[in-house]
Amino acid sequence: MSSREVVVNQPWTLDEALGDALAFKPTWRKARKPKVFLPRPVPPGEPLEALGSGRRHIVLVMDSNGFNSVIKLPRLGENPFLKTEGHLQSIARQRLLKYGSDIRVPSVLFYNHYWHPMDCLGAPRGLMYPHNALCTERIPSLSSRARSLLVEKLVPENERQAVRSNPMNKKLLARVYMGKSDYINSPRRIYQNADVFTLCDVVLSVDDMFKIGLDLDKISGEMGSALAIIHWSAMLDGRGVEFVLGSTEKGQNALWLHDFDRCSFITLDIAGV
Repeated sequence: MSSREVVVNQPWTLDEALGDALAFKPTWRKARKPKVFLPRPVPPGEPLEALGSGRRHIVLVMDSNGFNSVIKLPRLGENPFLKTEGHLQSIARQRLLKYGSDIRVPSVLFYNHYWHPMDCLGAPRGLMYPHNALCTERIPSLSSRARSLLVEKLVPENERQAVRSNPMNKKLLARVYMGKSDYINSPRRIYQNADVFTLCDVVLSVDDMFKIGLDLDKISGEMGSALAIIHWSAMLDGRGVEFVLGSTEKGQNALWLHDFDRCSFITLDIAGV
């Protein structure tokens, strides 16, 4: 071979590249500085932006100055269960740490029954009044490479640039559903338009994970072990909890467990078991 000849590796398929970007190993990016991932309470008066919302809650995030916290507020009036949610989430986190699980649970930073948002930039209307609030560690997003590959897989070519420029798509967590099949290619996943489509809650089904080459044995094993700990050590029913694929302070992908708002303790009787 002459010095002018260049050996070109066989290019990856989109699925192979996406599987590599979501694999449980150090990603191509450098580890972030520790201060970016040090969770801390967000005091009143700090500028916030809306991260997401559901039927009962609004989630706000601090995106400036390297803070890594989220605030969960009730959508309508006061929700006393936020305090209980924080308590149950802390119990689950402690038990998973005790048994050496690789599944992560966001740490709870504080609960405040009278928290005033003050400067909520881009937040929904109605947040000018005090709320009870739960502040937790934020789950770090997946890499920009994973975002780009998911856009290429999910979005028609003529809409991709608009989706990439949407700031909401910088906050990527992939929800892991072992019981769903072929969700990425399902008509249910087709978005209405590029302005409203986001990657915040992309779902990875069993078929999706198999297709892109993720280690299903490892993922299902970790999820099963975590649920066993939640049930029989923390004594929680695990109702409504979700596993999501995010990242860590070291630039690695990791499974996280969150959303304990519908959980309750298991009672040791026929009804509870």
